[in-house]
Amino acid sequence: MKNILHKIVTEMLKSVFVCLPAEVVKYDPDAVNATIKPLQDNLPENYEVPILFTGAQNCRMTWPLKAGDKGILIFSSRDIDTVTDDSEEPEFTMENYNDALFIPTILFSENAAADPDTISIEFGDTSLKMWPDKIDIKTGTVNIEATETKITGNLNVGTGVSGIAAPTSIVTFVNGIATSILN
Repeated sequence: MKNILHKIVTEMLKSVFVCLPAEVVKYDPDAVNATIKPLQDNLPENYEVPILFTGAQNCRMTWPLKAGDKGILIFSSRDIDTVTDDSEEPEFTMENYNDALFIPTILFSENAAADPDTISIEFGDTSLKMWPDKIDIKTGTVNIEATETKITGNLNVGTGVSGIAAPTSIVTFVNGIATSILN
């Protein structure tokens, strides 16, 4: 009797979904959803799956997703249509395959190991590393668009810089030394 109950429960649980490793098949950045393929159990692709990027009311962090990017496909314990479509009457579902959300992430040790000492962001050849007392940025070009830029403390320039020193003057620095001042 115990073996029969175990087999019945096991068969029933095969239709209950909680979390699966998966990958992006096709991404729609305007709708912020994707076609997602689970990486286990020969399950079919899941369409128009909402992507869970990091964010809150006044901020967000997104990144480009491409086919083959991996992550975790999670299944809501209730119908998500009321949240995603402003539906009035939720359908009663539990861990339904169609109530999925995708969290893009590096699975396991797929790429580089986590840095134990910094908050790190990497994108192509650009990287940002943040410690409690400093930030390192490595990239080809940095563009800053601001109505005002303030620097408190020392400014060390390794190669060259040029800019406007006063409303009518341009100062050029080389190795931290002013080499020309044009009025």
